[in-house]
Amino acid sequence: LIELLEAARRAPARRAAQFHAGERVLVQVVDTSPLGLSVRVLPGGEEGIVYADEAAYDAGCLRLGGAQTGELRSAHVLKQREDGRLDLCFRPYANVDKLMEA
Repeated sequence: LIELLEAARRAPARRAAQFHAGERVLVQVVDTSPLGLSVRVLPGGEEGIVYADEAAYDAGCLRLGGAQTGELRSAHVLKQREDGRLDLCFRPYANVDKLMEA
């Protein structure tokens, strides 16, 4: 996470179309809903969502409840949606392909 934070500080802001599937990014959780977590990719503030079934995933952490509003997290880009927002996940991208097949 520290590595991503340092990279985000040095990197210029990017638009959603400039991200590619599987890319690891730094996000800040900005809101919660029944659908999942609303997040902003840092730097730049591109909006995205981590769906509810993925939001509780917390690799290497025994804390209950998953991510909290305001928290910085490492995430992986799944895709850019037609509305310009990003779909993201907390799992390593290699594992996402296996989940999509199931």
